[in-house]
Amino acid sequence: MLWLSPQDAYADGDDLAGIAGKGDQFAQERHKGFICAQEASFDRATAPAELLNAIGTAVSRIGLAMPRTPCPVPAGGAIWVRPLLFRGLGPSVRPFEMTPDGGGGTFPGRETLLGMLGLLAREAGMGNAPPPTPAEPAKRDVKTVAFYLPQFHPIPENDRWWGRGFTEWNNVTRGKPLFRNHYQPRVPADLGYYDLRLEDVQVAQADLARDFGLHGFCYYYYWFNGKKLLNQPVEQMARSDRIDTGFCVCWANENWSRNWDGQNRHVLLKQEYSLESNVALIRELIPMMKDPRWIRFRGKPVMVVYRISIIPNWLETARLWREECRRAGLGEIHLCAVRFGLEPLQGPPEEHGLDSYVLFPPHEAAREDLRDKVLDLHRDFGGEVFDYSAVVDGDLQRFASGYDWPVHRGMMLGWDNTARRLTDARVFHGATPYGLRRWMQGVLEQDARHNPDPESLIFVNAWNEWAEGTYLEPDQRWGRASLEALRSAVEADPVARPVVVPEGTARRPRTDALMKRAGEPLRDEGKALRPMEWIPGKRRPAADAPTVMLCAHIAGHQLFGGERSFLDVLDALSQMPLNVIVTLPSGNNRSYVDEICERCVRAYVFAYPQWMDNRDPHGWLTLNFA
Repeated sequence: MLWLSPQDAYADGDDLAGIAGKGDQFAQERHKGFICAQEASFDRATAPAELLNAIGTAVSRIGLAMPRTPCPVPAGGAIWVRPLLFRGLGPSVRPFEMTPDGGGGTFPGRETLLGMLGLLAREAGMGNAPPPTPAEPAKRDVKTVAFYLPQFHPIPENDRWWGRGFTEWNNVTRGKPLFRNHYQPRVPADLGYYDLRLEDVQVAQADLARDFGLHGFCYYYYWFNGKKLLNQPVEQMARSDRIDTGFCVCWANENWSRNWDGQNRHVLLKQEYSLESNVALIRELIPMMKDPRWIRFRGKPVMVVYRISIIPNWLETARLWREECRRAGLGEIHLCAVRFGLEPLQGPPEEHGLDSYVLFPPHEAAREDLRDKVLDLHRDFGGEVFDYSAVVDGDLQRFASGYDWPVHRGMMLGWDNTARRLTDARVFHGATPYGLRRWMQGVLEQDARHNPDPESLIFVNAWNEWAEGTYLEPDQRWGRASLEALRSAVEADPVARPVVVPEGTARRPRTDALMKRAGEPLRDEGKALRPMEWIPGKRRPAADAPTVMLCAHIAGHQLFGGERSFLDVLDALSQMPLNVIVTLPSGNNRSYVDEICERCVRAYVFAYPQWMDNRDPHGWLTLNFA
């Protein structure tokens, strides 16, 4: 955007025209927030009292602090400015405060606006110096994925727990300011108070995300030992041929609690675990994972788990999940876990059965307490107030020298759960689209230096966590500025290449749901055993008869007592109206296999541990046929 005011030019008209003609140059220099003929400087040590008061008041309204060091600000009669910066003027300055020609206002109008534009540009990381370019500037694909809350439609359980028709919007409308300049309530803009039962809503969300370079959404998936909650949106997404964006899921494996923290107090629905249920979960998801829109990293379908530390037998679960996906023809998956702050994961991800960690601020985020700095704090406030800028700075400092383990970086917007927790809220004050842009800019630069993969998978918390104050969707204060901030950072990076799901992808045929290749169980050390073998039996299956599986404990090279007893049992079953399927741990004795096939519909030969004293139950075998 070009701001022309010839009366304020520092030079003659030719220079004014010269700056005005630099629009194409400005469009290419995406790292800059503004260009002008001559910059000025805002210095709190030397600024006039009126300007100092004006800037101090304006920045405090959006939760920012006065700059400690001199800040470049635009000046002159012709100034090119990014529209993103102008968005910050609305919530920070008031028209009636500007000094009109006849007097009456207290703020020096033009100087205040220019000063704010300069400060916002600095907060966004928009400087004159271009971002560093790697020595070998190979392009890298950037997939930006936002966590997605599906609780914007009614379900019977929430009707019972919270009242008929409850959705997350009921929480959102409860938000009220708890201190001066506290940004509450949060009011949606473009998409309104939507209902996720409507496919049109998800289409609009996908279009908006794609327009700003997002790759897709990571839906929270609520699975309680086979019981699903809030599953309609992601299943509607999977069925749709209109929603053109990527998607995957994060198993939100916490207790469902009345105070929304997943802990063990006031539990409404307890999370219980079993290997059978865990495997049933991955089988539930496999058909979706074959969708061409499912988010992949290096070609592997991505699966995220929120808290692996509270899952009994997690390593066995991870192994079984991988095996199930191989058997279903998906090949290898990219299995990730959130680094949950209360349960730190020590060591590299592979020690936990993972391929990578996912960072999830505010977990593991730097904390700078602001309770003694905010004004007019609610007298009943028992929560926490932290500085958002300290979170951004702390995260970038933490990874300045590299990564200790494979990690997918994460960012958040303004975490503020006032709408859910009221006076016990946790608030990260001072969150703006400009701080988000600076964070994204730093993450991209660090990932290009530290991540050997040619692909970056970056998670944002979140797309629509309205009651927790962290959302990319447009609101009444910032509009689409948060989305624009992410796009601006990616476009300014010299090597980043945003990856979006092309229009029409939802109409592409899904991958064949049948197994593309047979999988097989793994030894404990992860090595594959002999491939399985299907052998047709001589008996014809009866459509109206029940099916029985008979599992042999042993299959030796000779027909001894165990084998003969097995044939006796099979003889008895074959006289009944049953479809009998047999599993064998070995097919080396072909005459024994032939005897079995005379008496059954089909035999299934695959290597599993044969009977021995005190052998533990074989998890893969049990679950495969559960």
